[in-house]
Amino acid sequence: MEIICPQCNFTRIIPDEKIPARAEIATCPKCKHKFRFRELTEGIATDATVDAETGPDNTSVPKQSSEKEPQPSLTHNKPETKQDNGEEFWDKLAALGQPHQDKQHRTSPSGDASTFAEIDVPWEHLDKYGFFPGLWETIKRAMLQPAAFFRSMPVGNGQIKPLIFYLLIAEFQIVMQLLWDMTGVGANATSEAGLAGISAVMLLVVYPLLLIMMLYLMAALVHACLHLVGVATRGFEGTFRALTYGSAPMVMVLVPMIGPLIGAIWSLIVTFLGYKHIHRSTTGKVLLAMLLPLIPFGLLLILVLTMAQRNGAMTF
Repeated sequence: MEIICPQCNFTRIIPDEKIPARAEIATCPKCKHKFRFRELTEGIATDATVDAETGPDNTSVPKQSSEKEPQPSLTHNKPETKQDNGEEFWDKLAALGQPHQDKQHRTSPSGDASTFAEIDVPWEHLDKYGFFPGLWETIKRAMLQPAAFFRSMPVGNGQIKPLIFYLLIAEFQIVMQLLWDMTGVGANATSEAGLAGISAVMLLVVYPLLLIMMLYLMAALVHACLHLVGVATRGFEGTFRALTYGSAPMVMVLVPMIGPLIGAIWSLIVTFLGYKHIHRSTTGKVLLAMLLPLIPFGLLLILVLTMAQRNGAMTF
């Protein structure tokens, strides 16, 4: 028998032999709504009453307690089937409210008691999303929903795909910047003759290699600071992922003049949220870790200014 909840339209097929003969009320396992799923004819109810009271030899049978027969529940025990898995997945999607989020329940490597459900990064599953849709969906999530994006990001799938994502964003940034400069609408307008020295080898080989070196140096420095503060709970890969996917707002270079500045500020905020939510830390600790690398540079700057003032005083 197919039983459908009139409240939430939850449906389940239950074999007739597993439904008590006199049961008329069912309880939905999803919304807990009780409803009448069928109406028994009077003859069936009478026969059932006679059979229950007289017994097989028309002898009186002691009446049992007036407990009602158990109502059929849509959550009766039965072996796991493909249909059950489908309904379970349907329930998760209904609760989530977003049909295209591939939610996977996996334990976080930190072993935290409050385990977050992990959602795969679209860029890392191009076989499912496609190249450009996966790239765009990842950029959109990182820019518009950074907290949820990094909080649910799996850690342990490697650094190659995040690195390629970062290189694509960086290459796109430099190409667009050169284009704006060549057309004269960029912050540093340059003639075509000035761009002639930038060869394809420089753009596609040397520049990415320099980017990779600077990226790993920055990631190592930040991770060391996070470790000093005591918040590097998900390893170097967690820090690396926050830094690479945090570069997504740099696509704002599409907007001439002010786009690079907006993208840089936006990227800094997204990266900060990445450190915080990937490592399950607090705002104060992450902010302290990000400011630690500036302390040596600040001291060096103060030293240089002090020496310059002394030299100036000696001149006069």
